[in-house]
Amino acid sequence: MLVSWTTLEATQTENVVAVMLCREHPRAVRIRPSQGDGGIDVVEVTEDGWVVYQIKYFANNLEAGQKSQIADSYRKVQAYAASRGARIAAWHLVLPLDATKENRFDWFRTLTQDAGYPCEWMGLTHLNGLAAKYQDVIDYFIGNGKEQLVTLLRQLHDFMGLQRSADRALNEGEPVPLAAVDVTNSLESLYRALNAHDPFYRYSFSVDQDRTMPQNEPTLVFASQTQDGDGPCITFRVYARYDQAVHDHELGIKWVVSFSEDKPAPQAFHEALTYGTPMTVTSAETASFNCILDLPGGLGGQFSNGTIRLGPAWQEEAPDRKLRLQLLNEAGQILESLTFEMEPTRRGLSGKGLSAFGRDASGILEVQTLTSLEGKRPTTMRFSRNPLEGLPPDEVLPALRFMARLKTPHSIRAAAPYGPVRSEPMPFQGDPNSDMHVMAARAAAVAEALSVVQEHTTEQLVMPDLLQTTFVEAARLQWIARLLRHETFTYQWDRAEMALPKETSPVPVTQGDVPEQRTFYLPLTITLAGQDRELGLGMERIDFPSALVEAAEGEDGWRLSCRPGDSTEGTSTHVPGAGPDGARPA
Repeated sequence: MLVSWTTLEATQTENVVAVMLCREHPRAVRIRPSQGDGGIDVVEVTEDGWVVYQIKYFANNLEAGQKSQIADSYRKVQAYAASRGARIAAWHLVLPLDATKENRFDWFRTLTQDAGYPCEWMGLTHLNGLAAKYQDVIDYFIGNGKEQLVTLLRQLHDFMGLQRSADRALNEGEPVPLAAVDVTNSLESLYRALNAHDPFYRYSFSVDQDRTMPQNEPTLVFASQTQDGDGPCITFRVYARYDQAVHDHELGIKWVVSFSEDKPAPQAFHEALTYGTPMTVTSAETASFNCILDLPGGLGGQFSNGTIRLGPAWQEEAPDRKLRLQLLNEAGQILESLTFEMEPTRRGLSGKGLSAFGRDASGILEVQTLTSLEGKRPTTMRFSRNPLEGLPPDEVLPALRFMARLKTPHSIRAAAPYGPVRSEPMPFQGDPNSDMHVMAARAAAVAEALSVVQEHTTEQLVMPDLLQTTFVEAARLQWIARLLRHETFTYQWDRAEMALPKETSPVPVTQGDVPEQRTFYLPLTITLAGQDRELGLGMERIDFPSALVEAAEGEDGWRLSCRPGDSTEGTSTHVPGAGPDGARPA
């Protein structure tokens, strides 16, 4: 339909033009009129600077007062950008009026000649082109509704044509099996019909046998799924046509719940209201549950049972920040220090508290802070650990060392990433039943040993599954790391067991009960979670000045059991090459 711009109210013109510009430039943002809007109606922030669109409803020859308004808006944009330290990349005057020769080459050129950036008059011809391209916007804001209905019915009739053809075939006694290719045109017609008249949102749909959780996608606003018993799952995905769409046509969500003495409000509910943290509440946990969704496409409704999952409270976009946490002992000495990348702080719905979430550089340690805005503004910190399997040991070591000391009676002190620390420490109050620091200490020992071994091999080493790694495997790894670090060291021993291949001859057993000097060579093989790694580390030479050796023959070889004789001293030495026998740890 043609747009009669001269008959539109000012707000109609501004709404229609702003939405069409945002559709044409999806990253553009519409600025609501205010005293501080800086003369900007629509702006797109690009790498080169601000691209500004100034919308005017003037549809007839410009009068002096209207030119004065345009000039005033132009000067406001320049002043506003300068006050914000921003650079203007382009300025566009948008109005349903093509420029006369005098207006374009005399008045407009004179107004913008010192701009230093492109300035363009986008007039009636340009707007009519946008209107032809975005007919749904025109229909939505200024259409009479009849054309929409006729078009939609025609498209739906086209879609139903498939069913009518199939019915005719059956009536004629010629049943035709339906093939996938038969529905292509009909599905396309349905898709076009769904997306013909909503200027703010685009709809897609799928039909699947099983329900799968929709994944996050660019511009996806929400997804709606319906499944009846064992039937197929119908999924509608709704996308914003441009960034500003969710503000131009907001979604309505009203959720009313109540709790009782028998069903008290869960802790997560209180924290979500106070601090803006995420939560999940099911209707079974409440005394009453009522949710009303006002969503595009008629996909909302009223529900009396179900599950509500709320993410973190929405926050104005802000840069991430770094937070340094120090662990102190009872004497106030720093034990460990770790820096976290923190997301923007969020405020609870009640306005009584703040929350923030962050993780360390490796991503395995997460921290959540809950700060009350009442009284002395106490802060609570909660820590959680993510899986570390498959990560390089050097990357996870700082976080593991921090976690290993995260226990009472230690305290925590927060600070900026650099510079002096002025905050007071607060006692760590962890879950008394948590063994996170114990597991972290074990993991840190494995990571430190792997880090040493990594210096002696070109094969990349990663953290194993610690639940599948035995204490014997971890102890042997740490022993090998000690050997590689020191080359040779002496120790006291009381028992040693090792294995020899079955073909070994002679078996080095003690004759009689007289201790002898013994030397063994063990391959430096790394075994973690039952997996052997031959890394070319060489051998371990073990020297016992006095030892008693017994042997027992097994299916796979000889098992040696050694006890000290006159001396309990032993020496281990790293031998880069292979030794004369093939002993290995038992």
